[in-house]
Amino acid sequence: MPQPSQIVNPGPLTLRKCRLGRSELDRLFSVAAEGIPGTSIHLSTQRDGIEFSCPTLSELATAVEQATGSSGQDWSNLGFEGQDADRRIRIDIDLERVELHVSGQDATWVHGRRAVLEQILRKSGGHEPGKARSSWSGNLLGGGVLMAVLVVMAHTVGPLIDPAEYKNLDPHAGVVLGRGSMAMILVGGLGTWITRRAQRPLLLVTGEVPAGSWWSRLSPNEKFAAVAAGAGVISAIAAVFNGG
Repeated sequence: MPQPSQIVNPGPLTLRKCRLGRSELDRLFSVAAEGIPGTSIHLSTQRDGIEFSCPTLSELATAVEQATGSSGQDWSNLGFEGQDADRRIRIDIDLERVELHVSGQDATWVHGRRAVLEQILRKSGGHEPGKARSSWSGNLLGGGVLMAVLVVMAHTVGPLIDPAEYKNLDPHAGVVLGRGSMAMILVGGLGTWITRRAQRPLLLVTGEVPAGSWWSRLSPNEKFAAVAAGAGVISAIAAVFNGG
């Protein structure tokens, strides 16, 4: 048996917001299981306090469906574990994160296998905690909020700092900037909601992750909500610029 000092263990890798369907899961587990005896591989999930464990994903999905009557569209957690005498891989998946553990005696194998698994997860939308992706809608929303704050400050603090200069300001400019900031907030807020829904983490054991544009990744109910919200935003912007 190897001594603890001989085990290479780079520590867990945690990635958030992964969008995993059956194809991504099959690819992930196929790489993780490569070279490890099938009898030493276990996939598991917990449902209503009951743990299910099977050697393959297909068997696990069948066991869960037969026991609970639910499909693979509403899974909230999934685990993979495989090990032999000198190496071990564990993958813990839920709707917020994927945690990857790879260890073994061979440093080349450990770092190489970890890198391949990490690449699969990153291609599925995974990123480190705390590293949120920027988007046009988020930037627009932030810009609108900042502009609104500056307008409010100009009208509240300005008279206190320099009353004479404040009287010379064009009041119409403040109105235009205020309305512009409201429009930016409304459009940016709607865009941020749509973007987050389109990029939300998924765990679809018997289904596939929707591909294509952000619109194609929304469910029918979400599309309906987005259209209704868009109409509301347009009406609100019209009211703002008409002084309503």
